[in-house]
Amino acid sequence: MWSSIFTIFTFFILLPSSFAGTLVPRRDTPNFYLVAVSSDQNLNLKPLRLNSADGSLTTGTPGKFFLENGGLKVDATTMPVAYIDAPSSGSSGCGTDGQFKFIYGHGGGTTNKCAKFTQFGLQSYHLNSQLGAKLVHNWTGGFYACNGGAIIKYGVNPVSGCTPVDLYTVPAVN
Repeated sequence: MWSSIFTIFTFFILLPSSFAGTLVPRRDTPNFYLVAVSSDQNLNLKPLRLNSADGSLTTGTPGKFFLENGGLKVDATTMPVAYIDAPSSGSSGCGTDGQFKFIYGHGGGTTNKCAKFTQFGLQSYHLNSQLGAKLVHNWTGGFYACNGGAIIKYGVNPVSGCTPVDLYTVPAVN
């Protein structure tokens, strides 16, 4: 009898730990990769990569991302945090467009008071939400690949000389 109780007790203790890799506590999403979808075949289906402090489709290691409290973070030991490096527009405040970048290390830092660290979200595809979700920022504008995909920018309006790209999620295995 005691062995049966022990077996049942062990089952309920070990069961939750077997699912721990699915969603880490305090994270809003499981890990995912971001893949570009574009009309430019040279950029289409390329993963978003970490190239030093920049987001890139051409060089660097593919990033494994997750969302936490509106912030886009990278699942790595250095815990980079994504942000939009919006420029100051003088006395009128901050610009709405900027380069998609990463700050490394806990708490990182930038001298840019206009940097936007939150307001990232995932928008499901309206025809079939099982196909992945699109990364959005502040639910407006879009992402653009510049210099052949070497630099990713965000813009409320189209960014001159850059190609529009949608960044869709693909599940990452932990």
